[in-house]
Amino acid sequence: MEHSYANIYEWFKARGIPVGNLELIHRAFVHSSYSYEKPEEGESNERLEFLGDAVLDLIVSEYLINSFQEAKEGDMTKWRAAVVCELTLAEVARKLGLQSFLLLGKGMQKTALKHSDALLADCMEALIGALYLDQGYNAVQKLLEQHIRYYINQAIKGKLKPDYKTALQEYTQSEYHIVPNYSVIEERGPAHAKEFVVEVSFNGTVWGVADGNSKKEAEQHAAKEAWQKLHLDTII
Repeated sequence: MEHSYANIYEWFKARGIPVGNLELIHRAFVHSSYSYEKPEEGESNERLEFLGDAVLDLIVSEYLINSFQEAKEGDMTKWRAAVVCELTLAEVARKLGLQSFLLLGKGMQKTALKHSDALLADCMEALIGALYLDQGYNAVQKLLEQHIRYYINQAIKGKLKPDYKTALQEYTQSEYHIVPNYSVIEERGPAHAKEFVVEVSFNGTVWGVADGNSKKEAEQHAAKEAWQKLHLDTII
């Protein structure tokens, strides 16, 4: 779906958040498949996603430290993992309406439904990165504060389950005192529409093999397959 800089400006204005560099904010919505087909739009949102991931971790960690001064490190780590996981980020992105701005190439549009959680979670992280560069830390806090409080409270109540990758790691650490190993065993497709095949293993056994449009997505799918093979479906 196409969008204009004016649409983005109005979106932020409605939330009381100023923006200066609309071109930078726009880039947060440009998927690599779209930038490949329309290079005039500039680079994709992948670099911003990298930054946004780190900023989000910091904001959630700061909120936990300040709000739950008696909480143990292990509990805070678990709550943070539940909040910053793909499923939660995708849900926040949908609540914010980011799907209306996401720009995908024609090929990716055909499979967007299959990969919608991953696409929206990545876009959410990219938007955080772009807003941080444009307006700083406080602006990102303002955008996220209500959502952070809600999802952390859900996690503390046990109503917000972690993603499969996090859950699998918690299981292997508890049962075997090790973490799963994820390896890319194949890369398919052109550079702008890569598909990765990842396997997850521990204790010398491969427990899951799956693909995805990013390494992160493929790892999630492989972790889900491992979780199901271990007959742990009722736990998550």
